[in-house]
Amino acid sequence: MAHFPFPRTVGAVVEVRNLTRDFGRRRAIDGLTFSLERGEIVGFLGPNGAGKTTTLKILAGLIDGSSGEVYLDGRSLARLGPPPGHFLSFLGESDALPAHASVVQYLRLRARWKELAGGDRSVAQALQLCDLTRVRHRAIGKLSRGYRQRVGLADALLGQPRVLLLDEPTAGLDPCQVGELRQLLAHLPLSPTVLFSSHVLGEVDAFCQRLLILNGGRLIADGTRQDLSRSLLAGSWHIWHGQTRGEGGCAAQLAQLEGVRVESCIRRRDGIGYVLALQESDEVRGRVVQTLTREGLLLRWERDVPLLESIFFAATRHSSGPP
Repeated sequence: MAHFPFPRTVGAVVEVRNLTRDFGRRRAIDGLTFSLERGEIVGFLGPNGAGKTTTLKILAGLIDGSSGEVYLDGRSLARLGPPPGHFLSFLGESDALPAHASVVQYLRLRARWKELAGGDRSVAQALQLCDLTRVRHRAIGKLSRGYRQRVGLADALLGQPRVLLLDEPTAGLDPCQVGELRQLLAHLPLSPTVLFSSHVLGEVDAFCQRLLILNGGRLIADGTRQDLSRSLLAGSWHIWHGQTRGEGGCAAQLAQLEGVRVESCIRRRDGIGYVLALQESDEVRGRVVQTLTREGLLLRWERDVPLLESIFFAATRHSSGPP
């Protein structure tokens, strides 16, 4: 394995510049440019096929990009080869773990493969962090999906890496385990930089300070929830009514109103909500009120309190899908 020197620097720990990746005639990644600052926890969002997993695998050195550059602490990944485990770790599919190995055997093997100093100490720390000590001698194939996911996370945490790439890390975990993972990430030693991919928007909202949204292999949004709300939902209103079954034709009726565009429909326990882009006038808002009250529906207006779903739908609505 190539020597990978990393001086302690201030600023971006990961930089991606105009990164592309082609699979035959299909372009999975198209000109991605972004950076990750030290200690950030960043959500990585996008529809299926958006290019999230491909990007994470390139950053982890598992596959090469077709063009563009990736820099880790200012060092070119293309020139130095895969980063060592003490600097960067990737958590992918838990089903790829060896079924016949015990938990502790697998983690010891991974610690040796990553060339970690104090491998046994790193294994013990990872077992404790992920609450795997009591099952350390169990065969991985006999564990539940949730526990296999913990084994994958323990592998990623070996050596306390400075960058964590997590691809659907809560898949198969129950709500209690998701909460434990959230606490674990919030209190990791050395505050690593985390890039967290998930389809569960509520988890991303709880974990992450900043969002990167991909669609069709392109980066279509980058910022905090507040920043993206201001840029993507300017002039938008959230309205909720007390009907909980069906849409009652309201979405179609609202869409027909002049000066009104229905961005999305979101269901919650307390009713159905719409994100509306409205022309700024009392007349337009009055038409919306009349339409809903005519249906006998309770109405509540909210502004500047966007759900992450609203931001995601607004970002992907007008961008291209997979090529």
